[in-house]
Amino acid sequence: ALEKDLEHLNLLDNPDFKINQRGLTEYKADSGVFYTVDRWKSQQWFTVNAESDCITVTLSRAVEVESNVSGFWQYIEYDPSCGRKECVASIFVEDISSGNNIYAFIVGLANGVVKVSSNFVTLRSGLNTIKLSDTKKLTDECNRIQLTVNFKKTTPVGEFVKIKWAKLEFGTTQTPFVPPNPALELLRCQRYYYNPLHNNTGNAMIAYRTLASTSTVVFPLPLPCVMRLSPSADSTSIDVYTGSKWLTLNTIVRQYTEGVTHTLEYEIPSGEKIDVGVYNVRFAPSLSADL
Repeated sequence: ALEKDLEHLNLLDNPDFKINQRGLTEYKADSGVFYTVDRWKSQQWFTVNAESDCITVTLSRAVEVESNVSGFWQYIEYDPSCGRKECVASIFVEDISSGNNIYAFIVGLANGVVKVSSNFVTLRSGLNTIKLSDTKKLTDECNRIQLTVNFKKTTPVGEFVKIKWAKLEFGTTQTPFVPPNPALELLRCQRYYYNPLHNNTGNAMIAYRTLASTSTVVFPLPLPCVMRLSPSADSTSIDVYTGSKWLTLNTIVRQYTEGVTHTLEYEIPSGEKIDVGVYNVRFAPSLSADL
């Protein structure tokens, strides 16, 4: 029954790139790896543009390492007990620059170490299919699967690929892509990352100070779902309205998760006073429990 339930299910989160809790239309960084639209990563040599119906990944600076580089990828969790060892990915390319420099592949990972890799498939406009099957299958050591779009190290700056959607499914046969339900897809993504200000339609956020503490304010942040693990705040500050002014609190002294509430305890700045009571909050931090 489990195998049948998994048949042709798209294992990727945000496969059409429409969930974008960070809210930018262009993603780039001076160094390192960074998240773009929900659940999808890139790194320092690339600019990723989130458009209304696709994602564009562009090599925006010369590659400075002696290897091919990953431009866009997603990890998913894998449990060998599901009984599935073969998978197939499909990527629909809306547009791509000339040349044979951009390709895709699937890998099975065990704690970050590659255990098996599919063949590399050079991307073309239209539907592209990548398989991890036959003699190359997921092993019982694997705990993650990664779908990656790579660029050769000799790729000229400015080359790009525009992707409309991606699908990763168990089995050996590629099946049609079905657009996900946006509300359900948002919840899937919020298991890994939650921005309380994303599409906030006026939900009140509050903090309070109790008699038990004269030096801290407690900020309970309700979660839309149980996250993958206890998250951490990706920035530190909140603004609390004290009754006469907005006061910025920058120092988290404690944070913890209980069920679907993540609580942050902030230090009251030296020289400031917040009386016992309940206060409005703005500029809440986002929470990350991502892979």
